[in-house]
Amino acid sequence: MSGHDAPVVPPELTDGDASDQSFDTVVLTTQEGADGHVVVVRSPTWREGRHPWVGATSLPWSVIQVQPSKDAVFNDPAWINEVVSTILQLADRDGVRGRITVVAESADAIAYTVALASASPRFSCLLLFPEKPTPFATLESALAMIQKSSNVPTVVLAFSARDAGINGPKNDGWLKIFSRSRLAPDTHFDYMTAHPPFVHEVAPLGELERLIHVADDLRRNAKAVAGLQAKDGLSPDSPEVVEALTTYRGLVAVTFAGLQPENWPFWLYDKLETKEQARLHDLPVAELMAVLDGPENLTLEHFARPTVVKPARGSSSIGVKILVRDGDHLRDMRSGKTVRLEDARSLLSNALQKLNNCKDTQILLEAPVLTPKGKLNPKDYKFLFAGDELVLAMIVEQSPQGIFCYWTDAQCRTLIPNPTWTNSYYRSVREVSKPEGWDELVALAWRVYRVSRLPFTRVDLYYGSHGPILGEVTPTPGNFYFGNSDKITITMSKAIAGLAAGGQHYENIED
Repeated sequence: MSGHDAPVVPPELTDGDASDQSFDTVVLTTQEGADGHVVVVRSPTWREGRHPWVGATSLPWSVIQVQPSKDAVFNDPAWINEVVSTILQLADRDGVRGRITVVAESADAIAYTVALASASPRFSCLLLFPEKPTPFATLESALAMIQKSSNVPTVVLAFSARDAGINGPKNDGWLKIFSRSRLAPDTHFDYMTAHPPFVHEVAPLGELERLIHVADDLRRNAKAVAGLQAKDGLSPDSPEVVEALTTYRGLVAVTFAGLQPENWPFWLYDKLETKEQARLHDLPVAELMAVLDGPENLTLEHFARPTVVKPARGSSSIGVKILVRDGDHLRDMRSGKTVRLEDARSLLSNALQKLNNCKDTQILLEAPVLTPKGKLNPKDYKFLFAGDELVLAMIVEQSPQGIFCYWTDAQCRTLIPNPTWTNSYYRSVREVSKPEGWDELVALAWRVYRVSRLPFTRVDLYYGSHGPILGEVTPTPGNFYFGNSDKITITMSKAIAGLAAGGQHYENIED
């Protein structure tokens, strides 16, 4: 393929009046040695007077423009098939066998872009540059096409850093709607370094080029993560594992896949063993009141005073309740609801069914962490470490209005632009004040992290009447893994992975 300084318009694509065609496809520029296509989807209402976003031949890809006519419907199969066929013909002509990146030129073009991206497995990456609200009904209809498609493209949402709020982008409608779709785990967001989120205003092209490279990296990473479960015989040094470990999601996926080194601290997976390790290292933990072999061993006598019941092996607070005896029944201290003993046993049994390989796990009964006034502390604290650095801190506050999440740095300062986004509680998030005992909490989190000997983990703590208390150590923190409710910027995701790769792996720093 040869380079061109001027647009190249294939004659077979320009015969006739463009207004009578269902689409208009034009090769704007090609570059010598290009190994992929960038497809720019413009809005049907795009005006010729607007300055096109491609102003030079600096991109190392062929660039194709797709503009539907004003009467084109985004989900019209005839329109989709014709455009896809034409783009693939151009790719074959230019010898492109690999990636084809689809870019939405404006908000009004997003539905068309989603439709094209789901139409062919060759369209592996989808870049969106949100600029203003678009009717969500149209976008929801476009995303419904993804549900039926075998192709799941990588989605990058690029926001302006100057429009960031205290919990991620202020204009988070795109993130919300994609996080409710099949694309949730494959949707990522980041901030553009210097320019507002309008494709035609991105100049120089370096910012767009960076995001396209990022999308390609994410596509490879997603393929490697998927391969962790599909292949047998993988080791920590396998190429799939090495590639997976380049993002936060990959760090968690590798652990979920059971690809830990032999000297991995497996005691972290059992809360009873964690308590034993805590005692050995003089780390404060909640009082252990009893250990039961199963839910059927629960009795009313176990709840003479407020008691936390939890599986010894579990995650995501599944099966965890704080109960106290109330006559012949139990009372849930969080909700205030009355619970029969039989129902408590059943709820715990059902929770164990949800926890893989935990059907026969023991049940722990602990004393809850209370405030000096004897009340349940509505807050708990989570500290995310990578490569000997406290990267992020999270305060979780429970209230009658819901659960509120506050992501901060190690000094409890809200980061702007905030590298995190929480879907469920975003509208209620506000600035958080540095809580009492913060420095003690951070100091204990560091001690626990060093005992864990991990390059990447989350330390969960509580603060009670006698100071900070260790809750658990989570080597597979799911906040940003599943992608439905919480997201982290691509930049931070890669930074955490880089820190973990360069940290002190599995060496007991305290020893």
